[in-house]
Amino acid sequence: MRFKRTPSLGAPFSSRLQEDCVPSYRLYKLAPDGHIVVGEWLEAADVAEAKAKALAMCAGQPFRCELWLGAERLESFSCGEAEGGDGAQGGGGTRARTRG
Repeated sequence: MRFKRTPSLGAPFSSRLQEDCVPSYRLYKLAPDGHIVVGEWLEAADVAEAKAKALAMCAGQPFRCELWLGAERLESFSCGEAEGGDGAQGGGGTRARTRG
């Protein structure tokens, strides 16, 4: 029995996919002991827009928040801080911890 070869989607398709995709970030709201209370998806064109959206989503709530893109923690901040405030604690480049 012979199988028909299906045509490849090729580079034009894959490059078009990358251009049309908007990154999906993950916002985690943490309890004082560090456990995740809520996790929410958000889409943004870049990290600055993602952080602005994250701050708007949790404004005034008593959580510590982390903004992730895939397995990389991008920002860690207090949800109660005013938008645009620089309460971010370095987190760029910090890799996610594995749970056992």
